[in-house]
Amino acid sequence: MDFVFSVQHDCWTANCQPTGSRVQQQERQATTRTEKIIKHADDDHFVVNMYALHNATRLWNALPSSLKDPRPLYTDRRAHHDALAVELHMTQTEKRAQAQASRKATNDAKKAKKRKRTTKAEAEDDMDDNDTFSVHGSEEENDDEDTTQMNILGSNGGSIRQRQKRRRVEV
Repeated sequence: MDFVFSVQHDCWTANCQPTGSRVQQQERQATTRTEKIIKHADDDHFVVNMYALHNATRLWNALPSSLKDPRPLYTDRRAHHDALAVELHMTQTEKRAQAQASRKATNDAKKAKKRKRTTKAEAEDDMDDNDTFSVHGSEEENDDEDTTQMNILGSNGGSIRQRQKRRRVEV
């Protein structure tokens, strides 16, 4: 014996199917469940990954040349490549269309949300413009009240300042 190496059955070539079954074991006890297993169709076809072995040179020299010759996966590579390219082109076109529709839906939703916020803010401004405020005391007290009113009404500073100016003019 020159060396030891590991092989795996070539199920793709032999067209092996999961036709067998066996009882599953759990903690060395047989259970009532079964699992499918591969029944190998023949014992003549094996795969050896010669590029992952530490003794690949010895194995290469021991094998006959008919087993070392590369075999194409497809007889007409160009036709296979063209068929895949057409299929992928169609798939990509569909994906692009879906992505564009999704982007449009998202943008429409954002625009609708923005319109809703703008409309709501305008409605609040209109309601605030119609509010009446009583002004008491001297001008110094009015300035304090305006500052207090600005702090109370919130962060919409532009419309608050406009209301303050209008109130000062009305007083």
